[in-house]
Amino acid sequence: MLGRKPALSNAENGYDFDRLFSAGENGPEDMPYSPGLAADKEFTRFQDRLRKGKVKLCAACGGVMNKSSRMILSAIAAILLIGLGSALMVGYGLATNFFQTPWYIRYALPASYYVGSLFVGVGILIFFIRERIWFCPKCKGIDKR
Repeated sequence: MLGRKPALSNAENGYDFDRLFSAGENGPEDMPYSPGLAADKEFTRFQDRLRKGKVKLCAACGGVMNKSSRMILSAIAAILLIGLGSALMVGYGLATNFFQTPWYIRYALPASYYVGSLFVGVGILIFFIRERIWFCPKCKGIDKR
């Protein structure tokens, strides 16, 4: 036994393994603290939701992620496209009904109406395109679904 240190007991190390894995004499006060789930009923409900794909665990913080969606493209660009398309269509209506336009502009007016209607359609499409994601409310992490 020369040169060897005596083995320390678990209590001397600062670890009390017996307390971690048993309920102890005082009942729930001796049980280790486990944040998140309070009862067995909640845990089985959580397992069912995890199995069905309704929730996911966050890779960064371990929290529960929820289903969500976010905009992929710019809402401002979509609104500008809708406004520009509407202006072109209104300009066509005003030019053909209320103004005396020169002959060379009259041939270009239908094109402005059609381009305006395309801009309105693409703007509405851009405004409503969304990406389906998983969102963690704790760490604000995002993961694709």
